[in-house]
Amino acid sequence: IPGRPLRPPIGSPIAGKGESEPPGMLLPASAPLPQPTTASSFSLISLNVLLPNSHDGWWIYKYYPPSVAAAETTWSARSRLLEELLLIADADIICLQECCAASFESDFSFLQRAGYAASLLGKGRMRPATLWKTSRFALCDAAGAPAPPPPETPPHETTTDAEGPAAAGHDGGGAADAEECEWAALPATRGVAVTQGDRTLITTLHLLGEDGSPRGTPPLFVVNCHLTAGQEARRRLSQVHDALDRVRKQRAKALPKGHDPRAPCVVCGDFNSQGSTAVRELLLRGEVLPSFRESGDPTERDQAGTALTSKPKRQGVGAFTDVYERVEGGCGPT
Repeated sequence: IPGRPLRPPIGSPIAGKGESEPPGMLLPASAPLPQPTTASSFSLISLNVLLPNSHDGWWIYKYYPPSVAAAETTWSARSRLLEELLLIADADIICLQECCAASFESDFSFLQRAGYAASLLGKGRMRPATLWKTSRFALCDAAGAPAPPPPETPPHETTTDAEGPAAAGHDGGGAADAEECEWAALPATRGVAVTQGDRTLITTLHLLGEDGSPRGTPPLFVVNCHLTAGQEARRRLSQVHDALDRVRKQRAKALPKGHDPRAPCVVCGDFNSQGSTAVRELLLRGEVLPSFRESGDPTERDQAGTALTSKPKRQGVGAFTDVYERVEGGCGPT
């Protein structure tokens, strides 16, 4: 989005007793994100990198006006810009969309050198990837217990499945079949800390103290989405509903009966929609009723006449805050 390279995510903040949400602000791309103001706060950036990579090619030249030199439209030029943007932002957590599995390691090796670990969705040509500073976060299970260390494993072949419903990556279970790379989440940790749904990647993390040990706060669930584009409002709703239901079930299963299963959660990424959507309604209101109709997206046909669900859809993670709305006072394109 021109002028909006640091689009805030939709999320629920980690805050302890007596801690309040920081004021909303809009930062230029050349500015680092503010440092955490409390021991339990963190920074996060979400960015669709538009599949600009060294393996699968770059074809979206339409984003460049004729005045831009051809050399500046190449992957090497975009790679330098991405490296500059992400390292200046210095976020604790980075959520990327449209990564290529076959070149993920090399495309974003600068983030490994900067101290990030990563998880990557297991299927699809264009995949979400979530990265975190290992000095601030570590993988954990839904109860907040540290994930077991990964074993030594042989390298796996990478694939680049065609994008679409058949390659959406919905495993129906829980463990992500994430592509192996030198610094990605490995098999032993994926089943408890990294799960996947239909174009959604869920990474479970816990905050670390200054000594590198867990702080004892509830786990943070980071839901990184690249929802289906086009006339697919029903599927987008199902994609986010299923991801949140997965978070709820994992948390409830990990805790003794009677414990509050809610935990901090951030939902971010490329929602491929705008205006008053069912996804937004589910996140902010907690439910979408059969009477709900989307509005405000001129690219969608007959929003006023299109029902998105035949029965109420509800999520039990909690009420989310739209950070974009807090900053700019309205719901923008995502």
